[in-house]
Order: sequence, then C-alpha cells, then structure tokens
Amino acid sequence: MTNGYEVPSHLLGDHRNSTWRDMSQFVVHFTRDPNVFAEILATGLLRASGPYGFSWARNVPEVAARHYSVCLSEVPLSNVERLVGRRGNYGIGFTKEFIRSNQGARVWYVDQGSMQARYLNEHLSDLRSRNDFDHPMWELTPFVDLVMPGRYEWDWEREWRVRGDLHFKLSDVAVTITPDGINEVPELDFYVTPKMDFTVVSNSRPLADYMEKLVQEFFQTFEDPVNSLPVDSGEYVWIVEQRETEDAVDYLFPELEEEIFRRLVDYLNSESYVWVSSAEIGLFTVEGVADVVWGSARWCLGRGRGLPRMKVPTRLIWKTSTCTTLPRQRASAALT
Repeated sequence: MTNGYEVPSHLLGDHRNSTWRDMSQFVVHFTRDPNVFAEILATGLLRASGPYGFSWARNVPEVAARHYSVCLSEVPLSNVERLVGRRGNYGIGFTKEFIRSNQGARVWYVDQGSMQARYLNEHLSDLRSRNDFDHPMWELTPFVDLVMPGRYEWDWEREWRVRGDLHFKLSDVAVTITPDGINEVPELDFYVTPKMDFTVVSNSRPLADYMEKLVQEFFQTFEDPVNSLPVDSGEYVWIVEQRETEDAVDYLFPELEEEIFRRLVDYLNSESYVWVSSAEIGLFTVEGVADVVWGSARWCLGRGRGLPRMKVPTRLIWKTSTCTTLPRQRASAALT
C-alpha cells in the first residue's frame, strides 16, 4: 500500500524476479508542487539542479557545472512513503533502462574514512593541484556520494542521477505518483460536452488542471478569425497576420512535449485551423472602426505593411485587394 492505495503487483519486483519486493524496475523523481509536477509532464523536461557529487569535488569551480544533475530514487513503489514525506508526494517514474539510455546511473555511496574515500580524495586532490580538469575522473564524481554517519546519510534513498537536464516523451513515463495513488503511463484527452463545456480528462489531475490553464491562455491570446475579421464581398479581410494552429501553439507554448503538443493542436483544429491575435485585432475594434471601404488603400497581392493611408502599423501580412480602414480621427487613438 502507498498512501492508502494498492500498488499493482506487476509494478513490483524487477525483471529477474517479480516477487523480490526489495527491488524495483523503476526510478522516481519527486516534487512537492503539483504545478511543477504537471509542468514537467507537459514539457517533457526535468531540469538539473545541484551541484551533486563527491564531497568537495562537486564545488570545484572548473567542474561544478558537470555536477548539476537530475535526481531519482529506486526505492520500490511499495515503500515510496519513505520518500514522500521528505521529497514530496508527486512523483514521475521511468524504467532503469530509459535512465541508462540517457547516461544515468546509480549513486556509489562511499563511507567517510574508508580506503575508497581516501584514494578518491588523494587522486582528485592531485588532479586539482595539476589543473587537470579534463581527466575522466571528473566525469565519475557526480555519481559518488560521501556517507558521513550521523551527519550525511542518504544511502537509504537509493539514488540514481542523470547529469544535466533529462528530456523525455510522455510515453517514456512508466508511472506517476500523486496523493490520489499510482498510475501507469499518463493519459490525456480533450472533450467538449453536449452542453459545449470544455474539459480535459487525465488520470493525473494536476496535468488536467495544467492543460486547462494552457487552453484558457490560448483563447485569451488568439481567436477564431470567423468571429473577428470583417468581410468584404463575401471574403474575409485579413487585417492582421493569421497563424495556423501548430504555429500559434508553438509560438505560445514552445516547450510542450511532443505528444501533448499534438493532442492540443488536434483539439484546437476542431475549433479552427487558423487563428488571429486578439491584441492585434483589438487595434481595429474601437467603436465604429470595423467599416470596410472598398479601395480605401491600394493593396495588391503580396507582402506589405500596415494600412498605408492611415499609417497604422501592423505586422507583415498577406493582403487582399481590399482593407479595413480606421477613421482618421480614431486611427491615432488606437495607437496610443
């Protein structure tokens, strides 16, 4: 049981023996903040922190950057309550194989005063005295922790580390841990109910809440041109730049994980395939502004800037042969 929830039996043990309850095939990164947890899943990025590693070596200025790492634990899922209290009750778990494929490894715990610690200290001190910071030994020190009984004892965490940031796909996530329990691969879907209410469904409530906020932010930034652009002779007048859904989502949320990006785009495409900036449209929605005047500016097919006669600056856009004109007295007001 974990926080009152049963761990599925196939998630216990490891590949050698599923009954070995003291072993695990997974390593988990923990956080206290549900928003951080959701953002990690949504972006597919675990940022390194630190520095971590062997004693004083991790703080040597010339190599300190190499010791920034992502930390995870291989404590079995049936015992993660040991870590929840200290590290947070939101966890993202991966298989050991995935972590190894990203050059991650388990931490080597070396006892203070031991022969191993003495040899490491002597060798690293010699390298530092010779300013030899290209030696391969500095590539190992991020994965070594010095255990000082009664002062610094974290071997019970059974830690693994990945040097630098860890990038992953949603499908790389093996398990998630929340106060609601343990789930396997995160699920995410967007729905519009029969009453036209929008909702996000996920087996991870923090991820669903996070994605709902992103959708709200999108609709606050962009709008459907059908509801915004003026029409002349049955055709929309493109007074501002249009963006296809993928471009709009990438512009607003450039770090989204690939699968989540695609699902968000698919949902938005069901609303519209192109979008316009609400802020740009706002320049032309002053009272009495949305009047289409045929031939008010000599536009031609191709790229150009603004409304020439009114000197209203807009982004470079593809234009039609007509335009929407701001009344001269309101054009200057729209720009202040």
